[in-house]
Amino acid sequence: MTRKLLIVGNGLGMALDDEHFSLAAASEEIWNRPGFLSDAQKQLIERCLQRSGAPERERELDTLHQAVTYCKALSQIGEGDVHWLTDDGIGFPGITATYIHKVATRLHNYEGSLPDSFQQNLIQFVKDTRSHVATLNYDKLLYNSFIDGSSGISVGKDG
Repeated sequence: MTRKLLIVGNGLGMALDDEHFSLAAASEEIWNRPGFLSDAQKQLIERCLQRSGAPERERELDTLHQAVTYCKALSQIGEGDVHWLTDDGIGFPGITATYIHKVATRLHNYEGSLPDSFQQNLIQFVKDTRSHVATLNYDKLLYNSFIDGSSGISVGKDG
């Protein structure tokens, strides 16, 4: 059998636990975490998204990433007392990065696992075909099976 490349996206996690792996739910949970974001910090993110509330879609996280990149670039222009950004603009990358990290960590920290039969068949397929598996997920569903050493597959090495 020829070698394959298996690319697994968010559907795997959503099939197991759609509430845990919902970006909107994770984003909302972190957004409403007591003492995490101030009202002023939330307003900065809301202004960037041009709507009220927590980010709900990957497109909105992409918008935040772009704004962070622009803020970082503009922060490097000028010297001394000359700044292109307000204090809010200077602080925006840190606030946003911390928020996105917390959301990603919430999605990653899933205590469940794949059904044993699926996991065993996948590992055997990868062994037999010497295929590659790539995951686009925030979670650790797939790679725990390969990393723990019980699969007999070398992680991160060709062959």
